[in-house]
Amino acid sequence: MPAEDIARRRKACQACIRAKAKCSPGTGNNGLCYRCQRLGKECVFDETVKKRGPKSRSRVKQLEQRVDSLIGLLAANGQSVDISDRTRAGYSDPRGTTEEYEVPPATGDATEGLEGTRQQASAPTETPEDQLAATCNNEEFEPYDPVEAGDLSEAITPSLLNEFKESFVAAFPFVVVPSGIDATALRKSQPFLFLCIMTVTSYRTPLTQRALSTQLKRQIAARVIERSHKSLEILQGLLVYGGWYHFFYRPANQQLAIVIQLCVAMVQDLALSKNPRDKGRKLKMTDDLFSTSVTERSSASERAFLGTYYLACGFAQAWRKRATMQHTRYMAQCAERVSSRLEYPSDALVSPLIQLSELSCRVNNFFSLDDIDNADVKGDLMLEMSTANFCAELDRIRDTVPFIIKNNPTFHAKFRLLGICIYECGLHTPLWASPQFKPGTISPIRLRILYRCLEAMKSYVNAVLSTPHSSLHHLGAEPWAAWFYAIVVACKLVFLEENERESLTDIESTDRQVTRLMTDHFDRNVPHAAFPMPAESMAMGEKKTSWDPVSVAKEADLQNLFDRFIDKMKFTVPVDSAAMESENFDPLFCMTCLQLSLSQGFTKRMKEHLSKTSPPNTSIIPNTTSASSYTTPQTGAQATQVPQFPQTEMPTQDSTATQVPNHPIPIMHSFHFNSLNFDSIAMPDPELSVQLGYDDLLWDMVMDDFSMPPL
Repeated sequence: MPAEDIARRRKACQACIRAKAKCSPGTGNNGLCYRCQRLGKECVFDETVKKRGPKSRSRVKQLEQRVDSLIGLLAANGQSVDISDRTRAGYSDPRGTTEEYEVPPATGDATEGLEGTRQQASAPTETPEDQLAATCNNEEFEPYDPVEAGDLSEAITPSLLNEFKESFVAAFPFVVVPSGIDATALRKSQPFLFLCIMTVTSYRTPLTQRALSTQLKRQIAARVIERSHKSLEILQGLLVYGGWYHFFYRPANQQLAIVIQLCVAMVQDLALSKNPRDKGRKLKMTDDLFSTSVTERSSASERAFLGTYYLACGFAQAWRKRATMQHTRYMAQCAERVSSRLEYPSDALVSPLIQLSELSCRVNNFFSLDDIDNADVKGDLMLEMSTANFCAELDRIRDTVPFIIKNNPTFHAKFRLLGICIYECGLHTPLWASPQFKPGTISPIRLRILYRCLEAMKSYVNAVLSTPHSSLHHLGAEPWAAWFYAIVVACKLVFLEENERESLTDIESTDRQVTRLMTDHFDRNVPHAAFPMPAESMAMGEKKTSWDPVSVAKEADLQNLFDRFIDKMKFTVPVDSAAMESENFDPLFCMTCLQLSLSQGFTKRMKEHLSKTSPPNTSIIPNTTSASSYTTPQTGAQATQVPQFPQTEMPTQDSTATQVPNHPIPIMHSFHFNSLNFDSIAMPDPELSVQLGYDDLLWDMVMDDFSMPPL
């Protein structure tokens, strides 16, 4: 046997190894050992295993590949490369070179270049997330400054920033400006965040707010989409913009879904959703290539991460979608750390809001509210047990929060909203289909859940109505979206049996009965007249059912709730035609218009119900002289003058009647029911909608699709 083959063999054969016997070379050149030769066994020698060499410096190679790829990107874009061959001493090319790391001669230029690179690598930055912007943002970009552009007076910026710190943060505690930073410093250091804050807080000057919002959308397109800027500042600005998006909402071109998805993508790019202490996490392009590993994130980063989840959950609840961001243990740890540090008073609100948001998503997924027909949980027993468990968990959250948080309007509204979400299952007939009960009857368990849903709706509406006027503009987008959700749930509760007969109990929309209410057979000269409920339900040849619309409407006191809301929001109504044409009205005026339309639709639907159940000779005439009716204001010199800028203070009234002008809805010209709002509804003929009135059209769309209007 050749000597080189013997050198690669083991010293003992397989038979001797198994027998644990001594293996000695045998006589002759047959290659057998002495023992196998004597016993006549097969003698096989295994080849030796090559010893492993030293481990390759895989992490160093990864860093070198990242640096080299960045240099290639800079060179491809025509940018100058600051890292020279002298500064990259001993750098080995990952594309095939096998040269060892060599230290170049210590010339003066090389030493200076190396020291400069080390200083640049160890230079401190504001946050680790902002360092990615310095790596990826190669082009010269001049941020928009509203003060220099003349769109905003510099004298008013300190008061707007202080209002954001003191009032707006209490409603959305996920973006906090440190108390030591004034308006000038914020405008210079974080221009994008400054622009977002100024846009939201300039609600007293609607024209200025609209101009700033236009510039803000251009900045988002230029920085995020065109130049791929990624930083904590941009994420915070997007959160501020999305947190009060109802100021800028237009159904035809709403972009809230895009804004929230930009926030989610920014969180992923900045790796805010990853635990920095996870040692097994591989290096990504978003990680800092020069500094040491980060084991702790800043409180601002954790707030932004949690705020993104809060907005995603609120959007999922309003639009009847699944949340695009999942709750994790690391997220719960971040919320607990922020609330325990309590750097600012608003930090105590972070953890309860995240817990309520997580519970909201869990309720939505458990009952499959986005797809009722394919729900897994059905039947009286399962629904009763699940609602009881969810309510017990909701009570535990309320009992664990500090007392000062319980009086916060945002937490109070969010807590009441969860009650409606839990008991909403009582509305959906497919969940209650049981052979034990005849069609059209309601089981006792479902009856209890429906009543609790009604009580939860009243509780939420009263919570919003109890909000001080000075805080209405500070409320975020979610409480306003939840207001219309609660109102439509109330209308669905009132007309539950009629909707069951027509298979319209689902909150998710279908296109059936879109035009059912479009023809108004009653007096249209009183467009917003409150309709008085009869003392008793007038049945015509049929027995009164267990769920009578008139009785339910009386129990919920819906007409009074509608009147109180419109009375509370009448400061937003412009009485000057010039202000209407120029859209120089309060940003909350859209909420008032939508509520007026819902009130008109509810009145019309109740009239139709009473006309079917009342005797033929009974006359149904709305009471236009009651204190709750809405009459057209006087014109000329007696008309109320609109202030230069709508104020949040409640104007005084000389009479008991609520004066609400019959303005056309200013946002109706831009209503466009796209696939995001309505998956299967086709718009009717425009001429027909004009003849029938915008109020009827909007009511039909709302009642046939509960995802509208989420403001």
